[in-house]
Amino acid sequence: GLAAAVLALTGFATFVHEVVWTRVLAMIVGPSIFAFASTLTSFITGLALGSFAGAFVAERTHRPTLALALTLIATAAVSCVSLGIVGRPLVELAAGDPGRMVSLAGVPLPLLAIAGGPRFPIALGLGVAFPLSPDLAGSATALPARRLGTLYAVNTVGAVIGALVAGFIAIPAVGLRASLLMATAALLVGAVVLILRGHPHGLPRRSGAKAGRFKAATTSTRAAPSLAALIRVVAVVVWMATSTGWDRAWLAAGGYLYSRFVPAGVDRRAALTAGTLEYYREGATGTVSVKTLTGARSLSIDGKVDASTGRDMLTQKLLAHLPLLLHQHPRQVAIVGLGSGVTLASALLHPIESVDVSELSPEVVEASTYFADVNRRALDDRRTRLVRGDGRTHLSLTSRRYDVVISGPSNPWMAGVAALFTKDFFQTVRTRPAAGGVFCQWAHTYDISDADLRSIVATFRSVFPGGTMGLAGDGGLLVVGSDAPL
Repeated sequence: GLAAAVLALTGFATFVHEVVWTRVLAMIVGPSIFAFASTLTSFITGLALGSFAGAFVAERTHRPTLALALTLIATAAVSCVSLGIVGRPLVELAAGDPGRMVSLAGVPLPLLAIAGGPRFPIALGLGVAFPLSPDLAGSATALPARRLGTLYAVNTVGAVIGALVAGFIAIPAVGLRASLLMATAALLVGAVVLILRGHPHGLPRRSGAKAGRFKAATTSTRAAPSLAALIRVVAVVVWMATSTGWDRAWLAAGGYLYSRFVPAGVDRRAALTAGTLEYYREGATGTVSVKTLTGARSLSIDGKVDASTGRDMLTQKLLAHLPLLLHQHPRQVAIVGLGSGVTLASALLHPIESVDVSELSPEVVEASTYFADVNRRALDDRRTRLVRGDGRTHLSLTSRRYDVVISGPSNPWMAGVAALFTKDFFQTVRTRPAAGGVFCQWAHTYDISDADLRSIVATFRSVFPGGTMGLAGDGGLLVVGSDAPL
């Protein structure tokens, strides 16, 4: 029972840490698939090396309870230290130009090092704890297969619950920082359980009532110093939770992407955090923020600006006007991605009957209210139907037919977004419009290689042979297709 309880708690804490740290580091190194892969590699490597170390200790120690309790306490302490450095100057790039730094797949190596740094020691400690836990139920080599399988099952269930709680409950409800503190608290709870209910193996064996008294006295004597140490660690956790906070303005600034635009000699941190942070919310799919600077507002997801009242206005409007003007009699419209709501508002200027707008992030829906002056409260229009979910899934499953489909996703280098630039998605969209329907896809010519851009356009043309494209503003690209000649 003790082994099962500890394995459940460590499994829970492991996946809470993995899910939440991936989200935290997305704001520091960027939400690209390369950054995600680097952080995942760091965590898996730490778990593997820690498991080797834990197995080595488990084979040689006579006190697995004490070793495991100390491991959990040490891992919790490291987690607190990692929490304290998020958003601090320690995680900033060096003074040099990030664009000139050695990079892997376009991500500067210093950023990748930062991605692995805070997570690796935590993963290492969690890896050490895993092989020590079965020893609480006896030697792992002497455990019946059924009992050992039960322990692994309990650990797996704890891991699954941790992933679900972190991704769908904890982060939207209390945010990233509090979710990490919750995982740290789970480790401390495991240490408490070990100290109060367990006892070091290898104690001299006694018989009768004296044995019981000896065991209780010895356990109590040995538990007192550990319990005192644990109380100190808990005090440190409480102090860090109340005395230090994350600089939200810095995390929402997208330094991984926009540092290169700060002129030499200018304080990078001051430049990137200039303006007023109007809205900040950590959600299940991303951290959404709205900032006002020199009269213009911008909406960012994980620090990457996806909509604004400045240079993006032309593209946001044309994304709706162009396909709706090309269609003879548009009535039913579908839009993938709400953003600031300007594209939806532009579509509603046309004599259409209804618009279905899909938005995966509830935080984006909330943030769009800060653009009411330019989106004219389009969500309140009686013709608007908000679909809270993935736009690709909606188009795949809906029975509705649309005259015009508009897709305005973020950049394809962001993890998860590339699926909206694939042949599968384009083929799905082609089955949705009614006869003569028009599809407009947003793309861009900046921060993308010539080969990648050609790949997107060629993929689009393979599904819509008569497609065409036009440049909107400095770098927006509107690719339009139909099953009939335009």
